[in-house]
Amino acid sequence: MNSRILALLLLALSGGFVSADAQDAPPIDYTKLIQAPARLYLGEGLALGMRYERRTKTPSQEVSEFMAVVGEAEDRWEIETNQGLATLAEAPGGAGLTLALVVEKKSYKVLLARIGKVGQPLQTIKVLSLETAPAPSAEAPARSEEFALPSGKKVQAEVHLTKAGEEVVATAWVGAKGTPLAGVWLGMRGGTTIRLREDPSSVTVEVASDDPQRPRPIAAVKTAFDNGLSTWDCQDEILRAFNQRTLRSETEHFTTWITGVQTQAKKTLTWK
Repeated sequence: MNSRILALLLLALSGGFVSADAQDAPPIDYTKLIQAPARLYLGEGLALGMRYERRTKTPSQEVSEFMAVVGEAEDRWEIETNQGLATLAEAPGGAGLTLALVVEKKSYKVLLARIGKVGQPLQTIKVLSLETAPAPSAEAPARSEEFALPSGKKVQAEVHLTKAGEEVVATAWVGAKGTPLAGVWLGMRGGTTIRLREDPSSVTVEVASDDPQRPRPIAAVKTAFDNGLSTWDCQDEILRAFNQRTLRSETEHFTTWITGVQTQAKKTLTWK
């Protein structure tokens, strides 16, 4: 690849400034640079028309990403997304790039991938090998036990162990199923110890919906930890279908939050 083009691409990915001289560089062939994921890690309950939007802000860049189910056949979904591409907005020809993915319903394997922009023809790109994308699996919790919150209140939690061979290298606590904190991460102990700074609290956030006049309210559980991480964990059925539980997450260096959830998304790209 031309070294100048590569430098421009890396500059854009890092949130750098693209100079006027750089804008005169030869066009980048993104069909050769970008490969689609071998598999999408989606949840249960996915349906035609579902869409979510998320913004991420760092000290150097702010990007908006989305994923939408815009087509359906008996055994596959048609999905549009710009995830992983939004950071290319400052690169020559990178703004507006979107993936058009044909995804098998049963396995979430990507069967066909194309890339393009609204109003332009789509071009086929390579799909990564499944050898580097094993099927998702969830290990059963080791046990269930009482977990003490900072206030001293005790809640039921599942204990998850991370092992290196037979040695336990990390222990994490997650709110037990059937409780108000179900699925909420409560802390960990191991190479890094992370503790709750305060008891989890309930919040409700309104995000954009199909109707501009009627935002969608989403209930969440807010947790704040002693390492500066703050997360808002939700059980919204549409976000859960996309395997998204975090309504908002903040650290010293970045903030990411859900800005919209829809059920009537349509195709924006030219699929034919």
